[in-house]
Amino acid sequence: MSCLSAVRHPPVHAPDLCYGRIDLPAQLETADVVRLETALTNGTTPQQAEYAAVWSSPAQRCLLLAQTLAAARSLEVQVDARLWELSFGAWEGRRFTELEQEPRFSDWMNDWQHRSPPGGESLPELQERVLAWLQLFRKRQHSAAGS
Repeated sequence: MSCLSAVRHPPVHAPDLCYGRIDLPAQLETADVVRLETALTNGTTPQQAEYAAVWSSPAQRCLLLAQTLAAARSLEVQVDARLWELSFGAWEGRRFTELEQEPRFSDWMNDWQHRSPPGGESLPELQERVLAWLQLFRKRQHSAAGS
């Protein structure tokens, strides 16, 4: 049986900063990796856990963890741009304290499930691209199972 585990990137030090597509580095701590490995492998060693692939967005904050998890399994990281975080468009790199003063930001916050930031993407657009990736993932899993 195939299993898909989704893991968020490690903490990024960017207080009050609106980021989605800005490629900020993560702060990966060894203890965090150990806790994650334990959770992902249900107490077995990383080498005992069978994983077919480790996927990541191109963001360095995601790649760092993905490379660590993949290396423990002698796998290469599969990178796909469809796994990028939501694009905040013109708001990328701006401070939330500044954005909160703008009526358009308040409008977006009141309907973030359907609206998009200026030049950014909406949640349905994010879902569409991630679901397109998921279809590819399932197709590959199905093909591998039939081999």
